[in-house]
Amino acid sequence: MGGIFISYRREDSAGYTGRLYDHLSRHFGPERVFMDIDAIAPGEDFVEVLQRNVTSCDALVVVIGKSWLACVDQQGHRRLDDPHDFVRLEIATALDRRIPVIPTLVGGAVMPREQDLPDALILLARRQAMEISDMRFQQDCLRLIDVLAGMVNGAEGWIHPAAAAQAAVRKVADISGAWVADNPGLSFDGQCYPMRFMFKVMGDRVLGTMAYHITGETKIVDGKIDGESLAFTTKHAYVLGTDSEKHPYSFEFLGRISGDEIAFVRQGDRPGCVFKSALDEFTARRIGP
Repeated sequence: MGGIFISYRREDSAGYTGRLYDHLSRHFGPERVFMDIDAIAPGEDFVEVLQRNVTSCDALVVVIGKSWLACVDQQGHRRLDDPHDFVRLEIATALDRRIPVIPTLVGGAVMPREQDLPDALILLARRQAMEISDMRFQQDCLRLIDVLAGMVNGAEGWIHPAAAAQAAVRKVADISGAWVADNPGLSFDGQCYPMRFMFKVMGDRVLGTMAYHITGETKIVDGKIDGESLAFTTKHAYVLGTDSEKHPYSFEFLGRISGDEIAFVRQGDRPGCVFKSALDEFTARRIGP
């Protein structure tokens, strides 16, 4: 087989794993990514197929959600404590054969500790984990793809034809110019003010500024664009009352580009600030070059 084996529990992370499979198969090709729900034909021996594919894979991705450790069988026993549990067998086989194992944390899960794992899986706790967050799903998937590209035989520098065609289309997209969001979700003194952006795209980097009535104009930091996805941060400071000390805070922007509109999700980190925003959704539109 070669390629990538995805180990997961359906009751723990089926949704995340399905999205991850789509990303990996678009890049490496579906023939290089194994996930049991699609890859086992009717009538095949489930255990034999899993063992065969784990043994021959280049890397095993273990998708770990919040309930991964605690999942139980119909008798109420923890599944990981069963020597015949499929997930345990997959991971133990890969560890025993020194196949690269990448714990991949989803849904806010944390890495299991050695004392939480059966003896056969203790080495899993020593593997460097990767996190795929809800807010940065696509960007985190790209990081995982970069890591796997160095492990999958013959995959370094190779992109699946469908992904190559998609990438070619992405290169012509350009958000350079002026944009405005008339209702960015923030309010001050009962008033809502527009938020203005000036973008300059250079390769996959995004430079520019964000301007708002309260914050003034500030530079975009860590701006990245990947096809229709946009991500950047802005950093600010404010003064509380008569306190002369400046308190730092930041906005994280994630955007989905569609023609002359960008649908943004913005998360603010502003402890004690007079105007509040934990998570806002709004749309910006292009207004000029």
